[in-house]
Amino acid sequence: VGADVAGIEAMDTGVKLRHSGAAPRTGNNINNSNNNSNNDDEGDLLFDNVVVACGAWSKHLARSAGDGAHAALDTERGYHIMFPCQAEEVLSRPVCFADTGFYISPMMHGLRTAGTVELGGLHAPANPKRLDMIDHVTRSMLSVNLPPRRKEDDWLGFRPTLPDGLPVIGRSPRSDRVVYAFGHHHIGW
Repeated sequence: VGADVAGIEAMDTGVKLRHSGAAPRTGNNINNSNNNSNNDDEGDLLFDNVVVACGAWSKHLARSAGDGAHAALDTERGYHIMFPCQAEEVLSRPVCFADTGFYISPMMHGLRTAGTVELGGLHAPANPKRLDMIDHVTRSMLSVNLPPRRKEDDWLGFRPTLPDGLPVIGRSPRSDRVVYAFGHHHIGW
């Protein structure tokens, strides 16, 4: 479903996806009925089964389905910066500096450095001190004069993380119609 899902309600007859008001981008008749629609009277979407595989955004949907056990899901935020340069003149391949945990990768549009991670949730703003620290440490690790980073290319990624390090994969304990697949941490894409 290409819509913003506000919640999940598992029922005996199927699963209702309550959307947030954005127009759903689906026209498929998932229920195999003859009315050529899978919307209910309220505009919510009805399905036989759903898979919640929304990465760091899965916590909200699991809670809305009544599965509070997945409330321990948090968000690791990994920071990245980009230096606009001819990256292949600086590095011929990605490298990791084990003592700092920083990765530097030559990219088509410059040199990307990724490093540091924090548990910070989905809504907190980026921490500019982390971005500046990555800039400083990158410059100290390389013996070249890098141009100023493009701050408009600074970003952070959200990784779904659980305390035990194990992903959530399988059916909901509340309904066989809801299947979970999230919590990959730093493993996988």
